[in-house]
Amino acid sequence: MISVEAAWQAYAEAVPVLPEETLPLQQARGRVLAQALHSRIDLPPFAQSAMDGYALRSADLTGASNSTPVTLECLQFIAAQRQEQQTALAAGHCARIFTGAMIPPGADAVVMQEKTIVEGSRLQFNAPVTPGNNIRQQGEEARAGHELCAAGQRIDSAVIAAASFVGVDQVRCIRGPKVAVLVTGDELVAPGQVLRPGEVYECNGAFLHAWLAERGVSAQVSVVADQREALAQALSSALADADLVVITGGASVGERDYAREVAASLGVEEKFWRVAQKPGKPLAFGMAGAKPVLILPGNPAAVFVCAWLHLVPVLRLLQGLRPGAPIFSRGRVEFELAAAPSRDRFLRVCWFVDAQGQACLRALPRQASHMLSNVIQANALLRVPAGQAQAIGQQAAFLPLATSDLAAR
Repeated sequence: MISVEAAWQAYAEAVPVLPEETLPLQQARGRVLAQALHSRIDLPPFAQSAMDGYALRSADLTGASNSTPVTLECLQFIAAQRQEQQTALAAGHCARIFTGAMIPPGADAVVMQEKTIVEGSRLQFNAPVTPGNNIRQQGEEARAGHELCAAGQRIDSAVIAAASFVGVDQVRCIRGPKVAVLVTGDELVAPGQVLRPGEVYECNGAFLHAWLAERGVSAQVSVVADQREALAQALSSALADADLVVITGGASVGERDYAREVAASLGVEEKFWRVAQKPGKPLAFGMAGAKPVLILPGNPAAVFVCAWLHLVPVLRLLQGLRPGAPIFSRGRVEFELAAAPSRDRFLRVCWFVDAQGQACLRALPRQASHMLSNVIQANALLRVPAGQAQAIGQQAAFLPLATSDLAAR
């Protein structure tokens, strides 16, 4: 039996990054950049007006004051649009200009419209202006070739906005993982059917399919009978098509727990079996060549916990995200808990921020591995190290549960 940290290290050492591909920018949301993203242009690409006003030569307003105003002739109108030809601004003239429009040659400042007195085509200015006033200089944000995003960055709406802003329409990214989920159990019945004695409704496949979809990962779910031949056929097919195979059930030591045996017969090299955690101890991890295989317990709460602690790291590593291990926060516990000697416990809890801005953790009932109803309220996993009790007010590590768990930032 290994620690949770040792399991995370095993994933980091064994799980490869998936191949790269080039995608149109709008189709790459949720992927991870395989190459750094660079600006194709200067930002801004040309000198722009920072506001609605009048472009002029700052030298023309030298000495302007309320007692000695300067009057300039306005003969140009410059909107924020394509400029086929620019007319140079002559001395003694100004140009009506709008936010984002190109500064005309000869102009070196913009005066906001509220600070002028307009009399037909002539404008009166009562104060001098410094060169560069209200002008966004070409390249002041970034020069062409500047790195906007490093490789390994998740492509989200912010990345898409920045890439579009610099003219990027395609990106080199890591291919999205294809996941096969094999749910084992002769007792499993699809929701909606009438239960017969000894049967239960199947939820592990439903949970994993939805959980993966929330993270932009497609999954093919199959329910497999508790038979060696059936599982071998399903696993062989899954290994041929998927990048990652997840099996629920069959990882323990019962007479009908065939998953590890069947995986080994198909060439899956087992890296470890059993993790010092509760729930989720009978978890196995192996590699079929470059393809990870995770064999999870069958109890639904154990599958829920293992998804956050083990499936997240494997998915992150496949997609080129580092680190793979989940990142825990600290919060104040609002309940007591006796010590358990041999394994770290991961409790489904509710975390919130109190009036003082401190993270707090509230207990939820029904923590057994076969119980699932509290996951509706749970938004965190509290980690209680083996041999440690938990007292009210004590600080403890917790893992916030959110769809952003795979994010790179």
